Amino acid sequence: MAIKSIASRLRGSRRFLSGFVAGAVVGAAGAGLAALQFFRSQGAEGALTGKQPDGSAEKAVLEQFGFPLTGTETRCYTNHALSYDQAKRVPRWVLEHISKSKIMGWS
Repeated sequence: MAIKSIASRLRGSRRFLSGFVAGAVVGAAGAGLAALQFFRSQGAEGALTGKQPDGSAEKAVLEQFGFPLTGTETRCYTNHALSYDQAKRVPRWVLEHISKSKIMGWS
């Protein structure tokens, strides 16, 4: 009787462990593929921004007076630059250059 209960416990724990290992392997593979895709997309964005000749002129206009000292991570986009507070999930500061050519359009 005791032998049967021990055997059933071992069988159940083997099933649990094999399921746990399989889940961990699938999860790690999925995370690896997601990270690979993310890094490839970051490289593609960098290549695209490097090919645009007017991107450096925009950045020079935004940096003309300097960025604020607060905020460790500064993100520069096409129309604005910002420092993002990851703990609160809000921007610390935003810098935008508005010119006459940017606000002209169809209304």
